[in-house]
Amino acid sequence: MTLELKDFLIIVVSVLLSCMITVIIMRKVFTPPHIATVDIQALIGRTSSRLGLQDLSEAELKAQVNAFTDRLKAELKRLALQNNLLILNAQGVLEGAQDLTPLIEDHLGDSK
Repeated sequence: MTLELKDFLIIVVSVLLSCMITVIIMRKVFTPPHIATVDIQALIGRTSSRLGLQDLSEAELKAQVNAFTDRLKAELKRLALQNNLLILNAQGVLEGAQDLTPLIEDHLGDSK
């Protein structure tokens, strides 16, 4: 059985189209995450200072800290999922990543 030129060209074009479509889909679906940072220590420090200025019992302070931690985790997860981000602690990154600390403070309402 011999392969005619027409059949050969159809096979080659089909393979090329398949490869191109696969590459396009892979780039759209499996894009690598961007790297961003958050200065967790600064956020916690500012929140602790703000809470320390209030006259709270130890139980109230603990509840406030737990609520802040829960909101912080939820906000980081939301940002990471919505923007395809890998969020790292700022102390572990020397250069080249966007700092999201001010944005996180604004979203949490703790930029006081």
